[in-house]
Amino acid sequence: KEMVEREGLTESVRAIIGRSHEIAVAASVELTRIIRELRPTLLDTLGLPAAIRHLVETNLKAKNINVSVDFEGLEGRLPQDIELALFRITQEAISNILRHSNAKNVKVSLASGQNEWILRIEDDGIGFNIQEIKTIEEGGRGAGLFGMKERLRLVGGYGWIDSAPGSGTKINAFIPKRKGKGREEDKDNDSR
Repeated sequence: KEMVEREGLTESVRAIIGRSHEIAVAASVELTRIIRELRPTLLDTLGLPAAIRHLVETNLKAKNINVSVDFEGLEGRLPQDIELALFRITQEAISNILRHSNAKNVKVSLASGQNEWILRIEDDGIGFNIQEIKTIEEGGRGAGLFGMKERLRLVGGYGWIDSAPGSGTKINAFIPKRKGKGREEDKDNDSR
């Protein structure tokens, strides 16, 4: 930028170069944001419970929604693909709650059962007719729900959504534990 001012370029050329510089800086900031969202750094540094707690509290409490977050029986780290799937499902559920539910209260729980991890996200919002969302609509409605299902499928999990107009929404996700495959054995499949 200083070189442009010293070289005696015309005002219009300086304006173009200045604008190009602004665009490059904005693109760099956006790229950094996208990279962070691809693999959340909180997930890597703090682990799944802290990352979920941060995600829920930062997004929901900021909108004056009462939040309850509960973790039960989680010891150590889960395999990376499972942590990422559970985090992304929670992220999508929180996004849907903020956009659609008008909820006042949200409860998120993640538990380690004997054979599976169980994620439940419940709100007291306006609910919706689950039967109306059979495909992704042109405006994108339903894409988040199908994305959650796909994330579960990719890690061998399953789940369902309970909702009806006027009765809130409950998301239930179950991911089976892999026999003998913990975080250490998962390092060969490291996708970072």
